[in-house]
Amino acid sequence: MRWGTVGVGLVLAAADIHDNNTSTALWCLVVIAYAGLRTIRPLQATDDLTSALTVGAEVALHVIVVTSTGYWDSPFVFSLITAIIVAGFSRGFAFSLLVAAASVAAVTVPEYLRTDQHDLRVAAQWTSEMVLIALVAGFARRISGEADRQQTLALDRLGRLADANALLFSLHRVAQSLPASLDLDEALDSTMSRLRDLFDYTAAALLLFDDADHGWVVARREGTRLPHRITAEELPPALTAAVAQRDTVSEANLLVSGGPGLAPRMYSGVYTVLLARGAVIGLVSLEHPDANHFTERDAELLKGFAEPAALALDNARWFGRLRTVGAEEERTRIARDLH
Repeated sequence: MRWGTVGVGLVLAAADIHDNNTSTALWCLVVIAYAGLRTIRPLQATDDLTSALTVGAEVALHVIVVTSTGYWDSPFVFSLITAIIVAGFSRGFAFSLLVAAASVAAVTVPEYLRTDQHDLRVAAQWTSEMVLIALVAGFARRISGEADRQQTLALDRLGRLADANALLFSLHRVAQSLPASLDLDEALDSTMSRLRDLFDYTAAALLLFDDADHGWVVARREGTRLPHRITAEELPPALTAAVAQRDTVSEANLLVSGGPGLAPRMYSGVYTVLLARGAVIGLVSLEHPDANHFTERDAELLKGFAEPAALALDNARWFGRLRTVGAEEERTRIARDLH
């Protein structure tokens, strides 16, 4: 687009250059040099102040070129179109119309003041064309913005479907492992393996609730050292909040709120409870040394994962208790028979 307007300007300026018009030739070099610069470093169509000032500088440059080479009769008048189009794509209708109006005024007013013969028909024609270009550019921005929003929504839906697929696959694997996970150690190892598959973390811990003293047993841990038992008072604030809310808690920056974490030198974490038979039987802690590492999707994924994992662990715990009771009864029966 930019080189197209430059090319038109060069064609129209050829006659003046042929007549040894030095001013037009010099301005040709300026316009070509600027077009080359913008080819290497294009204008950025953004909503910030820097973009607006850059567009304003381009308009000012081309207004000077146009007013120096014949006002509306200038061969470079088409160069004003590029700045208007960029303004429309960067900020929409209002900004592009403002740039168009400023361009027209900056060319028309000096031409009107320099002569007593005021024929504004040419100025009116260019004004109409500039306004039309501004409207088209603004409309193009609206269409492209709507397309970007639709693409963002589609990508977001696709991401959620991918997360749901990963979650369903994990839940399917957990469900398949339930009959074979009546051994507590196997169930714990299986749960940690699923967590490694689903999440990117540096430190993880799986705590089981002890009914005897209402403390927490560190059943499994990765990436950190923890004591074998943690009392309720020693739980980090984020885990305490998860227990109180019976829900998943995500902390984007443990230095600001919810800290410290379960592992040292961790800046973000996501925590959830394991619920079975209406009671909290365990806790899951995932932490990372980078702030804002875990997303809302991670929290949703962990929350969905917690229910089947809690069921598997609860089954394994009850099976272990029944097996212990059965062994005690068998030993009692044997001792009675021997006696």
